[in-house]
Formats: sequence, C-alpha cells, structure tokens
Amino acid sequence: MVLQHNAKLELDKSIAKKLVYKWIGPYHVKKAIVEKGIYKLEEFDRTPMLGTYSRNWLKKFVKHEGFYELVKAKEEAKEEAKEETKGNKEDKEEEVEEKEEVEEEEEENETKVEPTSFEIKVPTLIAA
Repeated sequence: MVLQHNAKLELDKSIAKKLVYKWIGPYHVKKAIVEKGIYKLEEFDRTPMLGTYSRNWLKKFVKHEGFYELVKAKEEAKEEAKEETKGNKEDKEEEVEEKEEVEEEEEENETKVEPTSFEIKVPTLIAA
C-alpha cells in the first residue's frame, strides 16, 4: 500500500494550504515496473487508477493501530451520542450548574491587577 503525492497542492503557495496534508491514498500497487521506476495503482475496491506513477511521487503507507476509524463506525458513534444526550439532559443541567458555581468561585479568588502607567520612547533620527 502506498500514498500518492498531491502535486496540485505544491502549486498553491497560499498560507492557508501551507500545512495541509499533501498525500492522497492509500492505494494498492497493481503492477510495478522496477526498471523504469513506475507503478500502476488501484483503489481498495480494485478500481484501477488511470496512468502510471513515478516512485518519486509515492511513499509507503504505514497503518497505525487504533488511528483510523471507518466512516460507518463514526456515524454509529454519533447516533449513540445523540441517544445518550436525550437520556442525560438532567445530568447536563447539573453539570452546567456546577460549572457556573466553579466559575463564580474562580472570579472571587482572582486578584485584580490594575494597569500601571508606561512611557513609549521613539528614537529620533539626526541628520549628519
């Protein structure tokens, strides 16, 4: 299994795209032509990807245990969370009240700091 580098993100030099993950995949290697350094890829459902890909634009995919979740599992977790929230409204109200009490106590315990005066010195330029 390999990841394919997304070259389109390299062209976009905007700050918003700077930290975006630049790898697409994972894909299965359908055929490897080692002499030329090119690979044919296919998706998990065995749909072949169009074209060939250079080894320079691929990297090995390493799966970490417990890091990935299936989309169906996420949807089921959301449904379970909705069901729990319906049954636990009273608990939430109690938690909100407790949080408000804690916030009030914190406000009472805070020390008030008043600003002190300050002076800004701007350097002046002297013509030589």
